[in-house]
Amino acid sequence: MSISLTGKDRRLRDEELVRKARAGDAPAFRALMEAHGPAGLRAAYVITGNLADAQDVLQEALIRAHGKLAGFEERSSFKTWLLRIVTNQALNQVRARGRRQRAELRVPPPDPQPDTDILEAVALLPEADRAVIACRYFLDLTQQETADVLGVPAGTVKSRQSTALNRLRTILREEVLDDR
Repeated sequence: MSISLTGKDRRLRDEELVRKARAGDAPAFRALMEAHGPAGLRAAYVITGNLADAQDVLQEALIRAHGKLAGFEERSSFKTWLLRIVTNQALNQVRARGRRQRAELRVPPPDPQPDTDILEAVALLPEADRAVIACRYFLDLTQQETADVLGVPAGTVKSRQSTALNRLRTILREEVLDDR
């Protein structure tokens, strides 16, 4: 039976695992990845739009996190730090494909599966909007955690979230009207 840690207990456990991982303890780093990798995969999936790219992004982000672990200053939680690396990698991947090219949803997303119409609508949003929607609604991060992950002020997150939701509503309304 596995016990799920939350809040302060998770953070304390992460701090212990980070210390061990910095000392070269591979199982400690693996435990961090097992705890936070699924959230990273969800973030990468929402931003890139397909599972294969999301898996590549997560793998690259984990390699980078391992290499930069000594520089992790613990000003934020390990999860937030890792998600920032994942988000940056995912945005870089999308930019590399070309800003105009939108991701195709070729593979079902990791569980839990959001409504396909919503995922398709999110894929039509500009990358900054996709990133904020991924953090706030698919990862359930707070406004401050989202700001930390995206490297922007909390006020910017609030503004982007409002703009993104308005754009998303418009896209979804147009889809519903087109289907009638």
